[in-house]
Amino acid sequence: MNDETEQNSTANDAVTRLEDELSLRRRKARRKSRIITAVILVILTAVAVSSAVFLVTFWDRLSPESVRDYVDIRSSGNTITKIGGAADIVTGNSSVFAAFDKGLAIATTTSVRYATVDGRSGFSQNAVFSSPAISVSEKYLLVYDRLGNSLMLFDDDGLVSSSEADGKIISASVSNSGVCAVISEADGYISLLSVYDRSFSPVYKWYNSEYYCISAAYHDESAVCGATVVFEQDGDLFGRILLFNVGAEGIANSIELGLSVPTELWASSEGFTAMTDRGAAFADVTGSLTAIKTFDHPVCGYSPDGSGGVFILLAPFSLTEKYSLLHVDSAGKLSSEVTINEDVLALHASNGFLGVLTGKSATLYNTDLGVERIISQDSDIINIAVIRGGYAVLFSEDTLTVVQ
Repeated sequence: MNDETEQNSTANDAVTRLEDELSLRRRKARRKSRIITAVILVILTAVAVSSAVFLVTFWDRLSPESVRDYVDIRSSGNTITKIGGAADIVTGNSSVFAAFDKGLAIATTTSVRYATVDGRSGFSQNAVFSSPAISVSEKYLLVYDRLGNSLMLFDDDGLVSSSEADGKIISASVSNSGVCAVISEADGYISLLSVYDRSFSPVYKWYNSEYYCISAAYHDESAVCGATVVFEQDGDLFGRILLFNVGAEGIANSIELGLSVPTELWASSEGFTAMTDRGAAFADVTGSLTAIKTFDHPVCGYSPDGSGGVFILLAPFSLTEKYSLLHVDSAGKLSSEVTINEDVLALHASNGFLGVLTGKSATLYNTDLGVERIISQDSDIINIAVIRGGYAVLFSEDTLTVVQ
């Protein structure tokens, strides 16, 4: 009888241990699911609010018989048709736009094109992307597939090189010298950070099994690559900037961002600028946090100024103001701020100018947020870009109009 009782007790203990182990595994799985969901929301928010690269989707509201072969780019009364930078319009196709060099770059699921304002220079390159995305620097244009592993690097003359990442690409960026920092998925790891030269020869790789990586940027002068990451601690999400010395293994420095969750990272002469869900953080290449700007009101839009600073749109939604637009320079100093009492549809900064599209007009600001000019706009304008020379590009569903 005692032996039977002891056996039952042992069996019960084993069942209890098994139940405890399964319960622990379920909790870990739920926790991992929550982290992944939160990180995905952060990335989607970054894509939604950042106007550095524009996403315009042409759904089935365009009937096949009305679909045009190309988009016209109009400048100074002249129409640029079927030049390198004109975009194919295909029903259901997604196109991304970015200011590049002296003109506008456009990437679709089938091509990458670039044209200057006068239409005399440009290129057209066939491509295959499931979901194209763009990163630009002073001299280089990187187009990659956010749902695949394709990478294509261009300068203003056309294709420089192409390659494939080791896994599905999460994000990618290109430096002024053409060095590409790519975060991708990797079997057996959470993600992989890869640094490539202009020929897409690997320069550095970091396999990560601890953090959820969001974005990366390479700093040319110091040969340091930075990456923004998210991790969970006590049920909260925390952010960090990790720095890697290319040529040496492992993490060189870690910069704590606290509860500020980073979304994007840019390299500048000052070091690195990280956009977060609460504002912006600034760090040098040695691993010191030089400044951090957080705000009481929600960040609902932003666009980097190209020099390490950032324009930020806050939404107080008070009785006296709908939006607060401000500029933070590369040193983390708040340089200017204005109030906007209209609905803001889009904003984009480039080459010392910021374009803001509202329900009534398009306004071009300088970095001090002084008004350079106001452009009355038709009701069908849905987006804005600013390109070199202070030109504003106004996007409708099937036309790009360039205004000086």
